[in-house]
Amino acid sequence: MLVALYILFIWNGPSLIASLLVLYNARKDLGCSRRNFLISILPTLINILLIFSLVVHMNYSIDGSPKVIGNAGFSQLLNVHAKITTMYWYILFMLSTFLVPFLILLSLVLKILKSYSVLISIYNLSFLISLLLMILLPSDFLNWWWD
Repeated sequence: MLVALYILFIWNGPSLIASLLVLYNARKDLGCSRRNFLISILPTLINILLIFSLVVHMNYSIDGSPKVIGNAGFSQLLNVHAKITTMYWYILFMLSTFLVPFLILLSLVLKILKSYSVLISIYNLSFLISLLLMILLPSDFLNWWWD
């Protein structure tokens, strides 16, 4: 987890700062409806739901978090759940690390995309919050997750 946070903050740090600046400058007139706000945080909400439901699924299926690296002893359904959750998290992490910084820069430079800068910034910050929420997960699960 520390490696992922390190990569996120080092590579994505400038975009996080840009996100905060965009939101600070647009605080009076965000131009963001509730619908658009929910759409921009929806991927992160799904991510949180998948991860926390995987923890619950593991607790019921194997009586806690795995003690070994890998999926040994997982039922087929738990294995599928773990793979879907891992893949979804990986896609969001890659998007947030490599694509979002460029989208924020483009949205600040190009007038056509300027209206999307707030939504991209909200998504970016919500993904960071989801990473921080992962600290609440059991340590055995986190050891399994990051290995």
